[in-house]
Amino acid sequence: MTLSGAGEVTVRRSVPRDGLTALLATEEVRSREAAEELRGCEIYVDRDGVAGLGFFPLYGYVGLVLVSDGRRLGVVDIDPLPGNPLLIVETEEGKRFPVPLVMLPGSPEVDGEVEVDLPGGLEDL
Repeated sequence: MTLSGAGEVTVRRSVPRDGLTALLATEEVRSREAAEELRGCEIYVDRDGVAGLGFFPLYGYVGLVLVSDGRRLGVVDIDPLPGNPLLIVETEEGKRFPVPLVMLPGSPEVDGEVEVDLPGGLEDL
């Protein structure tokens, strides 16, 4: 993982906060003062490193495939609403619609497919 302002770091522990943020403890940043200097920095994680974080970040959903009643829906974007983020999915015909993240069963595998049971009419909203 790379932190803007700190370079490459090794995560010792991560605690998800609200789906959009997480508290991280790293090997390289060992004091509260050093951590305060990095508040708000950008974090860069390649897809292979997501599994080691201990949580599944929102950006990780982009590129996944949801399968509902045999239909394949590609996740193309995220609307990070604070109460319940929305996955923006696209049908094979190119139609886009939102799917509340709460409808997914747990954290998916990176670059995988997730079976979901979407209610009828969701695509028409």
